[in-house]
Amino acid sequence: MNIIGIVLAGGQSSRYGKPKMFEQYNGLSFYEHSIHAFKAGGIDNIYILTNNQLAPYFNKDKASILVEDKMHQGPLYALYFTFQSVPHYIDWVFVLPADTPFVSSAFVASALTQSEESFASFDAFIPVNGNKQQPLHGIYHRNCLPVIKDLLNKNKKNMYSFIQSISACFLTYPVDQKDFLNVNRKEDWPS
Repeated sequence: MNIIGIVLAGGQSSRYGKPKMFEQYNGLSFYEHSIHAFKAGGIDNIYILTNNQLAPYFNKDKASILVEDKMHQGPLYALYFTFQSVPHYIDWVFVLPADTPFVSSAFVASALTQSEESFASFDAFIPVNGNKQQPLHGIYHRNCLPVIKDLLNKNKKNMYSFIQSISACFLTYPVDQKDFLNVNRKEDWPS
């Protein structure tokens, strides 16, 4: 199975007030926690997907940098751009956001293990904690590309509409699992 890890790091951070992916938690920038989770969880080929304004500020020793051709188009476009940009032998993309400093290698390893036996049967594996889908922590097959392209051509950029249009397997996690806790505002830090 040819899989890569993608850290989604091209957002505007408008609610946070500054590029939150560079905030520090336990001595690492937020985005570095996602990279570490991938590496320690079993994925070595990792890219940071960002825009041309932010690209110079990432540590290029930690992961390869992919710079989107259009800024701030959302995660569905990011997934489309990733599949268009990486080599065609890459079948699977595991995405993580750059604003989840509590994401762990245990989560990555668990998602890979749960999906491993069914890789041939589904287009995507989407974690669900409680009753909330977590598409920005999902694993997607290249087969999704025509569906993504069609949705984008119709100006439909919603990840949930996309998930309804493909064959997805949902991976269950506890409602209080911290791996999915994103920091959108400074007050989002857990107390």
